[in-house]
Amino acid sequence: MQGTRDRLSTAEKLAREGTLAVASLALVAWLSVGTLYPTGLVSGESDPLSEVRAGAFPETPGGVRLLHWSRGHRAVSLAKVSALDVPTGPESLAMLPDGRLLVCCSRAQVAALVDTAKLKVVAQVPTGAGAVACCTTGNGQIAWLAAAGANKVVAVDLGAGKAVAEAACGKSPEAVAASPDGGRVLVANWGSGDVTVIDAARAEPLGSVAVGPHPRGIVCHPSKPYAYVSLNGSDKLVKLNWRDMRAEGSITCGRAPRHLVASPDGDTLYVAQNTPPQVAKVDRDDALVRATCFLSKGQPRTILLGPNGTDLFIANSGAGQVTIVDTNRMSESATAQTDVMPDGLALSEDGRRLYVAHSAVSSIWVFEVGYE
Repeated sequence: MQGTRDRLSTAEKLAREGTLAVASLALVAWLSVGTLYPTGLVSGESDPLSEVRAGAFPETPGGVRLLHWSRGHRAVSLAKVSALDVPTGPESLAMLPDGRLLVCCSRAQVAALVDTAKLKVVAQVPTGAGAVACCTTGNGQIAWLAAAGANKVVAVDLGAGKAVAEAACGKSPEAVAASPDGGRVLVANWGSGDVTVIDAARAEPLGSVAVGPHPRGIVCHPSKPYAYVSLNGSDKLVKLNWRDMRAEGSITCGRAPRHLVASPDGDTLYVAQNTPPQVAKVDRDDALVRATCFLSKGQPRTILLGPNGTDLFIANSGAGQVTIVDTNRMSESATAQTDVMPDGLALSEDGRRLYVAHSAVSSIWVFEVGYE
């Protein structure tokens, strides 16, 4: 009996020590989470998400915003909640600061504006040419639409509801981006293998820079005077200095890069590729592919980085799906079926609503995004 009591006493002692160890680890983990993922007062450049109210949040002079979300959460589900019909050929989407959705309707030759609260088209602005891509300047007041069939860019005053200027560019413009200060608009010309740089204030071309075969995507660095251009006819991303009007090297990223986006700090590029269907994670400074995520189905068309800087939303045109890739793990975290050939993507400011355009059937589907 004495031996049994000793053994029980030893077991109890081990159990108590184990409990203390677990409690200590839990305390360390809790403190770490509190340090890494604070709630309440966070930097305006930090990762938003989790339980958030719709609407804008005021900024303080120091660039800090009071947010109603926590950092670090990732998207793990997509659920269709609604759909609406739009003018024919919706290809590119842009979420405006006032909450409206801008839709480039190429075959209807209009820019449509959607009230996202009512899910209704509230205005149509004739563009005179089929717009396939767009960006905005002037705090979202001016939209620049790339008209692939007309070899020009059309500037639309969204407040006045009319086209106010045009600028000639190269052949078959397929992508457009604005410099961080809004002073320049860069147009990737698929047919002529160059990028046209436009003075946004005067809507006048400043010149073109040759970049290579079939430029299909373009993204500007958030604070420096250069952009990266994906060459769908090669395996390269070209670094373009838009201030000095010259190409400054390239990064090999894999076959047929199509669309690309940048992390909030501009140091990481995410590149959609059709053959094979994958997304590459590229280190801009080291000019290296750090990781890839092969998609289980479809071909990545448009990609969009979520407001937390972690979730990458992908329109898989071949499979009729939208997919979310966790960029930390470079693996799929959610997939949902869409209508035929999803193309354009846009997210609400809080990251809770995903809008998907289908150019073949002229509809936009709305998905609720769920987070862990």
